[in-house]
Amino acid sequence: MASAVKVTSSTPARIDFSEPLIVLVGPEKKSFIVHKDVICRRSPFLKAAIAERWNSTGDCKKIELPADNPSAFASYLQCVYQGVVVHEAGVMEEDATCELIALYALADKFGDLRGANLAIDALIQHSDTLNRIPGLAEVDLAYGHTTANSPLRKLLVDYYLHEGNEAALQSDIDQYPCAFLADFIMEYARLKYSKLPEKVEKVVFNAKIESKPKCEYHQHSDTHPVCDGEAAGGQAEDHGGDEAASKEE
Repeated sequence: MASAVKVTSSTPARIDFSEPLIVLVGPEKKSFIVHKDVICRRSPFLKAAIAERWNSTGDCKKIELPADNPSAFASYLQCVYQGVVVHEAGVMEEDATCELIALYALADKFGDLRGANLAIDALIQHSDTLNRIPGLAEVDLAYGHTTANSPLRKLLVDYYLHEGNEAALQSDIDQYPCAFLADFIMEYARLKYSKLPEKVEKVVFNAKIESKPKCEYHQHSDTHPVCDGEAAGGQAEDHGGDEAASKEE
């Protein structure tokens, strides 16, 4: 005789796969089929868009995202359904950096903290594998799709401050976003004038990104608790996004 399964308050609610939803992305309206319950649990932005569509038309089987990139949305769905970041086949290593930044920006826009944290961990791992910091194109993309105080912006500033060199900025400094240069100067000044002992200051300025606490570039909330003390870029943990969402509904 099979033993009974004990259901507790921490047991995730069953996902409803019976309601398909068509999402039309980009100016070309590329079509994606998703499950309404899955996407609403992960994204408060999409949940609100679906609700608005339902309230205005009585039909929530199709929504449009004309301003978003279909390739980034495809990567986002891989992240949602598989729980990991999956690179598009055939993407060059340098192009993959832009792909990860676009994924982060979209997850951040959607309010999916778990997805954004997965993306930023993957970006750190990818940069470490390539042994290069993001360049002008990547910085320009990130600053064009994020807001002030974004963890992604903090990460890019830290890359240039702690792992970059004069050559990293010198040749194209007039082409970098003004907001990035301002953030860089402000962070440099904060560290330089914090009156640290000389030996400590040297350690601080030379601190590698991968040595920082894992949560250094993460976003957290009541439903996305702080990670364990693993280094940045380590294997991403499940922050309970789906489970927490099920409790809220």
